Amino acid sequence: MGEGERVAEQERGLNEPPTWIRGIIFVVWAVVSTIAYGIVCIAVGLVSRAAARGVGGAWCRHLLAVGGVRLSTEGIKKLDPNGRYVFLSNHGSALDIPVLIVGLPYAVTFMAKKELFRIPFFGWGITVLGHIPVDRSSARKARESIVRAAERIAREAISLILFPEGTRSETGEVGEFKQGSLALAQRAGVPVVPVLLEGTHRVLGKKKALIRPGTVRLIVGDPISAAEARETDKRELADCMRNAIIQMRAEAAATRQCSVTS
Repeated sequence: MGEGERVAEQERGLNEPPTWIRGIIFVVWAVVSTIAYGIVCIAVGLVSRAAARGVGGAWCRHLLAVGGVRLSTEGIKKLDPNGRYVFLSNHGSALDIPVLIVGLPYAVTFMAKKELFRIPFFGWGITVLGHIPVDRSSARKARESIVRAAERIAREAISLILFPEGTRSETGEVGEFKQGSLALAQRAGVPVVPVLLEGTHRVLGKKKALIRPGTVRLIVGDPISAAEARETDKRELADCMRNAIIQMRAEAAATRQCSVTS
């Protein structure tokens, strides 16, 4: 890492080294709080899913706070406060979903592999919250999951978060987008929005056990209307969304570099 990159990390609050103490505290708190919040979420969800979402949001905020993660949001004003959207985000960390839930001022749901819904307390909680399991055992079952998700977006006042890469990036680079996510975005009948998560892979990257305190940025790109998304070829739409996120990432890096040299 060059001197400029080291200074940039200091400017962004990422200069604090990870420690076993913080790492242990974070892991223990995450496990204990998942059980506690899961129980509360299940109980509250029996009465009101909206109230259960509030409990889930509180858990996400506390998780980030305990990990020393500060969140900066940009571009939210591009969105209709009363609108519904499909958000397509890059994926670099297990913290991406908490960051998106805290940073986006909408009732949001996400799709996750069905195995996660079997985890005690966590899986029960996300089931009550209405998040959507994806069965990847066959192409047919995956398509059925997409249809169910699109139907929910159409009938409920919720927005959907998708990670079109399908897996977390180890480097922060934006991988290829899978067309299945774009098929869902087209079927949902709502505007599609690219979202950049910048810095989450440095705070808690894939295959990393220790969290590293710092600031992450959630940057909202320009929405594409439902009609335009529906009329665009899936591959073309995937490339358009991916290129938008790559461009936002480059602009974010340039902004960070300018703040260091000024």
